[in-house]
Amino acid sequence: MMGDQPVREQDGTEPEPEARVDRAVALAEAARNAGVAVKFLGGMGCWLHVHDQGVDELLGYRRAYHDLDVIVRKDATKSVGHVLEGVGYEPVRNFNAVQGEARLMYIDTISMCQLDVFLGEFRMCHLVRMGDGALDVSDHPSLRLAELLLTKLQVVELTSKDLNDVGSLLACHDLGNGPEEIDAEQIGAYLASDWGLWRTVTFNLQRLREWTNEAPARGNHIRYRVDEILRAIDAAPRSRKWKLRSRVGERLIWYELPEEPETEWTEIR
Repeated sequence: MMGDQPVREQDGTEPEPEARVDRAVALAEAARNAGVAVKFLGGMGCWLHVHDQGVDELLGYRRAYHDLDVIVRKDATKSVGHVLEGVGYEPVRNFNAVQGEARLMYIDTISMCQLDVFLGEFRMCHLVRMGDGALDVSDHPSLRLAELLLTKLQVVELTSKDLNDVGSLLACHDLGNGPEEIDAEQIGAYLASDWGLWRTVTFNLQRLREWTNEAPARGNHIRYRVDEILRAIDAAPRSRKWKLRSRVGERLIWYELPEEPETEWTEIR
């Protein structure tokens, strides 16, 4: 068994992105065969939704994967551990001992990539809870589009990579409630009970709309879908909790800036 530090290539190089995509698909298949739902988030989660739709040419979309994120049901902690170790992932034991109620960390000894495992819900700048059926076993290795978009749009300090990820999803998927459609009403319902998440997501959607002025093909598709999502968000009835928090507004910080765990934990022995 390896120690608690990430493994690196001896010559300092990293595997090609395609190698990590292959490893991600293999992990999802192994989990599905074991009856465990492992759903990818982040850049890999977006890529697995758009890779067959020509986004390289469409948006200049080319992604490197320095770490990967997945989410599983809270009650799948032990079973997902067995799956991960069975396909070559080693646990970062010190991190898992401290953070294991909400999040686990593993290292892929083949692709040399860190894997973060969120348990039941996703918490970074904001808490994003999973809707009914989001973490059920299914053929698709990524999280559903509505929840996946929220996990990207909850980032307060959105990067160019984040904009590319979200832009690619909106460029390649219609709005609706089908399995490969973006459910704008579901997004609106999520935000109607959390003013802080609403504030960050709506700001980022406006920022994405501005970004499309510099985007290549399908900028019009993205802008249209952004506007429709914003309309659905505005139409959703707000909860009493949302209304009370909105009175305070930006006078009180509405987000967290989480620390990245790589340096904080993987060096601890």
